[in-house]
Amino acid sequence: MVYRFLCDATVIKLAKWMRFLGIDTSIAHEYKTKALLDLAKKENRIILTRNRRFLKIKSENIHVLKSDFLFEELREVIMTFRIKHPAILTRCSKCNTVLLDIEKEKVKGKVPYFTFKHHNEFKFCPVCNKIYWKGSHINLMIERLKKEEIWELLF
Repeated sequence: MVYRFLCDATVIKLAKWMRFLGIDTSIAHEYKTKALLDLAKKENRIILTRNRRFLKIKSENIHVLKSDFLFEELREVIMTFRIKHPAILTRCSKCNTVLLDIEKEKVKGKVPYFTFKHHNEFKFCPVCNKIYWKGSHINLMIERLKKEEIWELLF
């Protein structure tokens, strides 16, 4: 099953890691309960939050996270929703848009020279125009997920 999430202001870092894994995750910089509920309903999303006041609301579309630690939160989401086989680097970390392939020549002068010289595959966000490539930061993020014993849960 494919889930769509809405992270409130209490779990913005979680949203960015979920986007790295290719999970459709919007961020609401909103604290008002009614506004969050309305947005989640409108966009058919599950609210992820640490805000305990959501415990009073009976809804399948709200998940109140138990931990205050980023990687424990990520582990909880992956296990609760049985997320498998992430599509790494398929969503913009900034705006959640699905990334598109872009020809190497079109990024010349828009990425560092070293990056242009040593990488052949690039993606870009059609909304915010951010350019992505599988640099060493990707391996570092995967290593962190392995260290936190999250990576193996995904496969």
